[in-house]
Amino acid sequence: MEESMGEPFRYRELGYAALTVADLERSISFYRDLIGLELTGRTDGMAFMRCSSDHHNLVLYQGADPGLRRVAFELESRLEVDKAYRHFESRGLQPVEVECEECKALNQGRTFRVKEPASGLTFEFYAEVIQMIRPFTSSLDENRKTWPCSYWRKLV
Repeated sequence: MEESMGEPFRYRELGYAALTVADLERSISFYRDLIGLELTGRTDGMAFMRCSSDHHNLVLYQGADPGLRRVAFELESRLEVDKAYRHFESRGLQPVEVECEECKALNQGRTFRVKEPASGLTFEFYAEVIQMIRPFTSSLDENRKTWPCSYWRKLV
């Protein structure tokens, strides 16, 4: 018999992925110049990149242990964030509210995180993110350059 999900909550979209990278400058170059993302902001040890109208779809953190840091989902509204929080709490997953300062740095409203028990992967849930006024344009469209393979090998 399938277990009831309890109070359902509604997703808007997959919001962003956060990665820890060994070399922030090199990673920015890779995601901008090869993948075509737009750099939308930087703080000490962090970079925000986008491929949509959202402020960010990828967050890069400078760090010693490179890898996937977290995956974030944007929910349809603040009410849905409340529902999701209660859902995970009722399942014993101990959701953790993200501090206001970090939410501000992420340009997001109320945000919480839970860890998936089997893998330890962190998932983030929020409903509000700053939207950029200027539409996204791939940096690949702007540059229209062909780079030799030796250039890309330096980036990866």
